[in-house]
Amino acid sequence: MKQKSAADVRKNHVNPHWGRFNVGTWPCVIGCGGIVAICPVLVIIYIIALVHFEASLWNCLEAIVYIGPLEFAARYSPRFSLPVLAGYAAWVLFQVALYAFLPAQTGYGQRTPAGHLLPYRVNGLLAWVVTHVAYAVVVYIGIMDPAIIAKNWQPLVVTFNISGYFLAAVVYLKAHLAPTHADDLKFSGSIIYDYYMGIELNPRIGDWFDFKLFYNGCLGMAGWTLM
Repeated sequence: MKQKSAADVRKNHVNPHWGRFNVGTWPCVIGCGGIVAICPVLVIIYIIALVHFEASLWNCLEAIVYIGPLEFAARYSPRFSLPVLAGYAAWVLFQVALYAFLPAQTGYGQRTPAGHLLPYRVNGLLAWVVTHVAYAVVVYIGIMDPAIIAKNWQPLVVTFNISGYFLAAVVYLKAHLAPTHADDLKFSGSIIYDYYMGIELNPRIGDWFDFKLFYNGCLGMAGWTLM
């Protein structure tokens, strides 16, 4: 993997007036790669400790040493579940529908470094209310177990991590193949850094679907409170 100096990145940048430029060093790239690779593993270890070792990280680490990491992972790791994946996909599509079709005001962010003034559909609070009302209704009439998230937490964590890696790959490829605004791209010279930090300042599909707003302001907020 070829690395570029910070000066080269600035000099050859599509838009050198935004973003981080300390990306020409191996420690920076290794740090980004470490976060991508290690953080999900740490979360899974915490879950294993809670479920199988009475919340003792020390006992969990002792088991890793005693039986070996491969046997430990095979014995205790959360399992992938296709029904849970399907349920999570349905949840995401439901939130997309709320984001797209509920009444919304139009808000505008600050101008991007390239001068674009982007419109945003602002209906996150209404989507949050509709989500929780819908949850209460389906629980009340007996369609869904009120503890469905807690009872499926382990496969959900696996699904969350798969979807996170997949989303990062999608926006990475989109920036290369179909960027929303080519003059607001930031290429660092490192695939690992670009995968972790992103290339597009505001990745979008069409004029209204903004990835950042949707995943933080809609999917994230509603999901956190339901959990």
